[in-house]
Amino acid sequence: MSNIKEVSNRRLKVSEQIKYALTQVIARGKIDDTRIQNSSVTITRVNVTPDLRIANCYFMPFLTNISQYELLDAFDINKNQIRRLITSAVKLKYSPELRFFYDDGMDNLYKVESALRAIT
Repeated sequence: MSNIKEVSNRRLKVSEQIKYALTQVIARGKIDDTRIQNSSVTITRVNVTPDLRIANCYFMPFLTNISQYELLDAFDINKNQIRRLITSAVKLKYSPELRFFYDDGMDNLYKVESALRAIT
């Protein structure tokens, strides 16, 4: 039982390290794509697989004219460069594959709020 908890703690720690490194890479403008450089993007969460080989990175754009689809395309095109930048910051046995997803959590929140307002 403690082994499972240790693995979960390890995954959480690695997820947070990758999230921090990714946030720093974006904030410092180290990604060559101007769509990312000229956008205000927040990394909302990172989830790594149990084997630490894949990192699912969720983002949310703020106050930008670039659509979520363009940003997703920019992240996908530049994921190898981003992976190299993160690998230098996070010391792991394997450099995880990065997969990017738009975080639709806020969109869902607005839908629920609208539905609740319609009921009352």
